[in-house]
Amino acid sequence: MQYYKPEGLFFAGDPMPFFHDGIFHLFWLLDENHHKGKGGLGGHQWAHSSSRDLIHWEQHPLALAIDEEWEGSICTGSVFHHDDTFYAFYATRKLTGPNIWA
Repeated sequence: MQYYKPEGLFFAGDPMPFFHDGIFHLFWLLDENHHKGKGGLGGHQWAHSSSRDLIHWEQHPLALAIDEEWEGSICTGSVFHHDDTFYAFYATRKLTGPNIWA
């Protein structure tokens, strides 16, 4: 993962590590064209990679994807596990107009 770069005009940012049942999960922001996506809010979504040995990595579908038109960016957060439930905490930047946050 040290030199990993997503394809196209996407970039990796803000890693959010999480370890569970012998698997290291790395959630990270998939940045669209250096914060130029979604009216300058970045269009960030949570990507997900995992490894058992920190050498061989598997790429997974997006963990948290923008699925509403008003979502400008899903921000950095954290993940934890408690009583058989996984929790993710994060903020969402709301797109209310060109380059305007709500």
